[in-house]
Amino acid sequence: GRIVVRCEAAAGMAVRVEWGSSVKLDQFADARETPVFDVAPRGFGTAMYEAVLTGIEPGRRYVYRFSVQGEDGPLFPFRAPPRDGTRTPFRFVVTSDSQHHPEVHRRIVERGMLALVDGARPEDSLAFVLMAGDLVDLGHVRDQWQDLVFDPLRELAGRIPLYCALGNHEDDANFFFCYLGLPRRYAYTYANCRFVTLDTNTGQRTAEQLAWL
Repeated sequence: GRIVVRCEAAAGMAVRVEWGSSVKLDQFADARETPVFDVAPRGFGTAMYEAVLTGIEPGRRYVYRFSVQGEDGPLFPFRAPPRDGTRTPFRFVVTSDSQHHPEVHRRIVERGMLALVDGARPEDSLAFVLMAGDLVDLGHVRDQWQDLVFDPLRELAGRIPLYCALGNHEDDANFFFCYLGLPRRYAYTYANCRFVTLDTNTGQRTAEQLAWL
């Protein structure tokens, strides 16, 4: 299997991801700058970097970190998802409308979600978070993505996947696509369950999307 990890750093940097099944971190992958959308975030002197971790075994725990220009970042653990079609219990969280009161959002993450990330058994662990839109209030304001999304989720986002849908407050902003690396609509499988994320905003409830579904 494979896992994709992303980070933001200054443009033109040498970015590497080191990972392994222990803190030994015996594998690495060089990250590449991903295509950016207009001025987001290239106009601010930064870029998004993406690395693909291969040879990932289903259900196994790993540790990884980003290294930018040789400077190591913090270690983050993650558990690989089970093999597609596996009949196994799992937990996930659905949340939305986090565009106000980031201090409340942070408390929910720190007091609720983080405690579930590393359960004694895989089925006790939090597998992922599904955010059903309105992550920010004004999608074209870059600072809101930092203040309302990534700061409250700082300790969580490096450990489990975030699957996000476009809300009307994202206003179709390029920051959504660039930061999250997600398309407008998509589907994914976890264990024996299929999840589908649609864009139900005005102008997107189309025959094309219905045909895709």
